[in-house]
Amino acid sequence: MHHRAADKIQSPGDVDWLAVGLAAASLEDSSVDYRDWLLAVAYLYASAEWVGIDPKLSRHFRFMLHSLSSEKPSGGRTPVCQMLADFHNYAVLADGRWQVVRRSRK
Repeated sequence: MHHRAADKIQSPGDVDWLAVGLAAASLEDSSVDYRDWLLAVAYLYASAEWVGIDPKLSRHFRFMLHSLSSEKPSGGRTPVCQMLADFHNYAVLADGRWQVVRRSRK
């Protein structure tokens, strides 16, 4: 769901797709594989940035941070709410940005 939502973000008005992707990420709670979760969220985050949406400032992002993400992750060691709060500093975001640039060239 994260990738589908990220692909739907085409303009600043598509902020609701950011909300859908964040909700999916929060509900998944890294339960399958936290590495896949990181890559999917990086792509979602970078897709929003590409069209001028600052995910950190999005009301949807702040809502997910404080409302849906549990303090105890289903997978991995770090709670999703903590990962989302610090996501703009994560090195994996560079991969998400690269994917978005590659997508835009198609």
